[in-house]
Amino acid sequence: MSFLQVIGDKKAAKASEILLQRQGRHSLRKLEDYLGVQLRFTHVIRNPFDNIATMALRTAKLKKNKPQDDLKVGISWVN
Repeated sequence: MSFLQVIGDKKAAKASEILLQRQGRHSLRKLEDYLGVQLRFTHVIRNPFDNIATMALRTAKLKKNKPQDDLKVGISWVN
């Protein structure tokens, strides 16, 4: 029976820093030997609009108690 084990790391910058060092790569090889399988990595990149939407929502939340008389909403379509 085969199965896929996925381990995530939300702090990729620190993990990458560790893997750039010789000891980090050596540790991965030891883990492969111990498990008896070849490790594989998938790099997942978040949709940049998630970050933009979060920033907009946080800004709106900060301003929610202020009047927004000058707020203008417009939609333009490009064909």
